[in-house]
Amino acid sequence: MKFDDDHKQEWEELEFEDPDAEVEKDTSVEDQVDEAVQKLVRETMGNIPRNAYDRNADDTEEKADKEDDGEEEYEDDDEYDEEDTYEDDDTEDISRKGKKKGLLIFGIAAALVLVLLIGFYGYRTFYFTSHFFDGTTINGMDCGGMTADQVEKKIEQDAGSYALEIHFRNGNQEILGSSIDYRYQPDGSVQALLEQQNAFAWLTENSKDKKHEVSVQMQYDMDKLEAQVSQFQQFQADQMVAPSDAKIEFQDGKFVVTEASQGTQLDVEKAKEAIAQAVTQGVVELDMDEAGVYSESAAANEEGLETQADQLNELVSASITYQLPDDQTKVLDGNTLKDWLSVDKEGNYSQDEELWNQKLTEYVANLAAEVDTYGKEQTFPATGIEGGVKVTQSDYGWKIDQEQEVAQLSQDIAQHLTTTREPVYSSTEFSSENNGFGNTYVEVDISRQHIWFYKDGTRIVDSDCVTGKMVKSRYTPAGIFTLVSKTSPKTLRGPKLADGSYEWESDVTFWMPFNGGIGLHDATWRSSFGGTIYKNSGSHGCVNLPYNVAKTIYNNIDVGTPVIVYYSEDYSVRDDSAERAAQNMPSSATVTDPTATPRPTQTPSTPKPTQTPSTPEPTQAPATPEPTETPVTPEPTETPTTPEPTETPSTPEPTETPTETPTETPTQAPESAAPESVQTESAAES
Repeated sequence: MKFDDDHKQEWEELEFEDPDAEVEKDTSVEDQVDEAVQKLVRETMGNIPRNAYDRNADDTEEKADKEDDGEEEYEDDDEYDEEDTYEDDDTEDISRKGKKKGLLIFGIAAALVLVLLIGFYGYRTFYFTSHFFDGTTINGMDCGGMTADQVEKKIEQDAGSYALEIHFRNGNQEILGSSIDYRYQPDGSVQALLEQQNAFAWLTENSKDKKHEVSVQMQYDMDKLEAQVSQFQQFQADQMVAPSDAKIEFQDGKFVVTEASQGTQLDVEKAKEAIAQAVTQGVVELDMDEAGVYSESAAANEEGLETQADQLNELVSASITYQLPDDQTKVLDGNTLKDWLSVDKEGNYSQDEELWNQKLTEYVANLAAEVDTYGKEQTFPATGIEGGVKVTQSDYGWKIDQEQEVAQLSQDIAQHLTTTREPVYSSTEFSSENNGFGNTYVEVDISRQHIWFYKDGTRIVDSDCVTGKMVKSRYTPAGIFTLVSKTSPKTLRGPKLADGSYEWESDVTFWMPFNGGIGLHDATWRSSFGGTIYKNSGSHGCVNLPYNVAKTIYNNIDVGTPVIVYYSEDYSVRDDSAERAAQNMPSSATVTDPTATPRPTQTPSTPKPTQTPSTPEPTQAPATPEPTETPVTPEPTETPTTPEPTETPSTPEPTETPTETPTETPTQAPESAAPESVQTESAAES
């Protein structure tokens, strides 16, 4: 087969570069190598069409010569077929030879490319024996493609603008090179780093980031550095906070495990050494945490601390709310209980049984000191007297039974209770309202000779009365009492005489004792009440009442109701002991009542009692100073404004009525006087 004219023209139009032509040289080695490879390929591939073109040209010239020689064409069909067969064989032979030659040429070209690549690899290997890999940083400076000399020159240039930034836990600081006369001193460390570089691995290492820190020797003024560093606030003692270990603390009402705190306490010498080393090496950024210059807390077993915290929380989980008088409350919970635990120097909590019990006992004692009013002077909200009056009763008031309360509280805490209750009392007042007197009580003011009876806050009785004569054997003592009993009717008798008779006897309809033989009762033998009658013609200690007044009280009062007796003005009591002794009479003219119920002493079984305890009767006479014959207390200028009852009973209730108005003579008076021991206490009242 012969190449046609079109193929010939195509080969002629191919451009072949003159190997002798001048080629612009590129300063880049890679570009030069790439250009050489391309040139080799062009030259190699360019020979193929040129040879093919020459062979086809020769065949054409041979054919033309034959035509010129006048050779005859074969006209016989057989001769033509034979010639055509020869031509086909020649074409196939040429095609096979061309393929073999093309493969040979391709192999030669590939070998040349491989040789060039090997040469390029060798060149780059040689290059990186004197240059740093791309991506190499030294002390934070990009040194890729630079020689050791170039790096050192750059370090020297940068020394003038050097600055070291130091990161502390509590702030940052900066040291400027200019402030410490900073300059570079080559020591061969950069060259040593370059020599460590494996140039043969450039093909893989060149694509990686390579950060290096070398001990670049820098010169500076050590004294200036020391002076500057010493002024940093982080080096001042008052700015250093010691580290703290994880520990148990009481927060928001419960024990929790707090994390360890790093603190800001520096090892000063170690920190200064780290800074000096960084400056010497030309480091531009220094993290003091990474430098390891801080004091560290000890590792703690947080799991063990959590277990301990749970145990402590269980100990202090109780919450007892105490209901106290006058609607006051006091709460005992973990905020107080935590202080009963033992705490060591490191702040670790633990329970010491002895200390715990001591704290519990102290708590109850302090609670009693706040609450107890037993035997103390009380302020009674007296009717019509601003600020009330002071009254005292030795066996009256709030009193916590500390032993029983300690036992109860210990049990409550052990059971982790959340409860509201009153303390365990051994004595109580009438109520937690109205300053302890409640809203139901009888009030007797001896100075004003008046009586009031309040029930559930409502005034039931407001009346004049007559109390005991102001002598030692008959006066009415002041105090805080409760109604002992109610009897209707009742025969009252004075002390029994030697001959077996009684000093006096009297029948009453309504008998309401509240202080031994002293009580409230009707006195129908009296025509008037109030004023100053009591001073010279008073009772034997009882509170004489108009019939209707006594009846109203009797029908509305309950046993245990408070009875408060007081003197709103100063008073004195005359001693009549000698007079009675001269008449062979007992020292007291008190009521003799074998059936009378003694005043009970109450110990409440529940946190909230309903009545106050009573005091046993004293057994000995008081050492009362000898009173003057005439009371020094001025008599009231007017009687109470409360009207007396408008009617008196038509028929007296007592079975026996005195035939005359009682006088000072004990045998004619139907009342009784208070016991001497009570008189002593009452005489001291104001």
